[in-house]
Amino acid sequence: MTNELRSAAGAPRPRRHRSVALKVLATLLLLSLGLGFSAYWYMFECEGFAWGKPLEEGKGPELAEIRTGLVKDVAGMVAFGPRNSSSDAAYGKLRDCESWVQERWRAQGYEVRRQSYLLEGREYSNLEIELPGAVSPAEIVIISAQYDTLPDSPGANNNASGMAVLFALSDRLRGFVPNRTLRLVAFVNEEDPYWGTEKMGSYQYAKRSHDLGERIRDMLSLDSLGIYLDGPGTQRLPFPANLFYPDRGNFLAFIGNLGSRQSVLETTRGFRSGSAFPIRGGVVPASMEGAGWSDHWSFWQFRYPGMQVTDTGASRAASHVTRDDTVDKLNFDAMARIVFGMQGVVLELTRSRERPDELSSQKLIAHGLLILLIGALTGIPYWAAIIRGAGSEAFAPWRVAHVFLCVQGMLILVAGLALPRLALGDAAARTLAYSLIGSGYGFVAAFLGGAWTGRRGLTPKPYGLNTFLFAAHLVGILGALAGLLLMAYGAFRAAG
Repeated sequence: MTNELRSAAGAPRPRRHRSVALKVLATLLLLSLGLGFSAYWYMFECEGFAWGKPLEEGKGPELAEIRTGLVKDVAGMVAFGPRNSSSDAAYGKLRDCESWVQERWRAQGYEVRRQSYLLEGREYSNLEIELPGAVSPAEIVIISAQYDTLPDSPGANNNASGMAVLFALSDRLRGFVPNRTLRLVAFVNEEDPYWGTEKMGSYQYAKRSHDLGERIRDMLSLDSLGIYLDGPGTQRLPFPANLFYPDRGNFLAFIGNLGSRQSVLETTRGFRSGSAFPIRGGVVPASMEGAGWSDHWSFWQFRYPGMQVTDTGASRAASHVTRDDTVDKLNFDAMARIVFGMQGVVLELTRSRERPDELSSQKLIAHGLLILLIGALTGIPYWAAIIRGAGSEAFAPWRVAHVFLCVQGMLILVAGLALPRLALGDAAARTLAYSLIGSGYGFVAAFLGGAWTGRRGLTPKPYGLNTFLFAAHLVGILGALAGLLLMAYGAFRAAG
């Protein structure tokens, strides 16, 4: 073989290698972008939406009355001083506060139940009131606060503020009959030196619930609800939360672990139906600094969903764990609005839901944006082929993929935005979401696979790659048809 022939025979090989390398790099880029966007969406885009006017609108006199009660309850708890197990005197104050909490609930007409346990020769008690569910009594929603404090701290914000909101909430719920069972609980021993151990009152409670096989659907810990600051730099959060949340400490945070996302969605939706007070929701790994700094940590240990409802405590207020945690630092106007928000939470979490599952809506929006991004990126090889003067057989498949995937992404995005307005039940909403999302990724596989390999996949033969591409097209077509039919049905019912 001559040198010319060897050169000609070997010429295409480097080009093929470069083509394979570019495809691998493009795939890795798409996967990285997809994973990054999915992680962001899952962790930080989990706030529910509420339609209509919030409960607090036009309730000025009621807000003023709630504010007065909050001031009285916080002052009443702070008057006990530090209440914990650090000394005999502090333990005596803790028991006095325990009796005061019982009497506070009894004065509202509730029967108070005690869960007591012995620790180092002393008795400690969790206190709870219960509103039994009328439809699904075995499903339990817990809203809690702790009544102990750190040594040397009067505990106005941490956590007389949470207890005061709990009392205001129970006052507004007198006579309320929930569909699911609601428990309001005052926990003991949340603070050091017992935090993060089996000696916490909430750990004892969660363990008992687990041993009894109780179905705790949602658990919310109200912990430090009174500090709100509008100035820049007043909010300090750990990485990566500081990248996505404001630096002004003027919002209430709902923080769950990764397994509590649905609970955070429903809870924030309920809050917004009660109040327009600014909130932020998110789920983070349980190991992240600050994620488990309250009683919800105990419920995570038994695989129950749980979250902290908080002003973010020490991430906002330097007085959080000190003797400077006093009444004068609390914003009682904000706390009164939070009471209305928590009333909306109770109505949301304890009722039988009839509107479409909002998680399905957010899934559609997230995946629609991702497929739209993939469609946009397929324009790169399409335009590159045109620029280098390739024949139509080289760029036509990329053009089809580019146009069709962009259109498909927009369709899924529109479906996600429209879903809350469609008259569909939860099951139908989930079916619509999974149909359109499955359809989108079916077309992604079919069109990208076809563009890379030069095969159309319009028939299953010859068996192999053609079969895969044909199946992907089939998934895309059937999923799109099912989704569009459900959208049309939901729109027709909503119009009627």
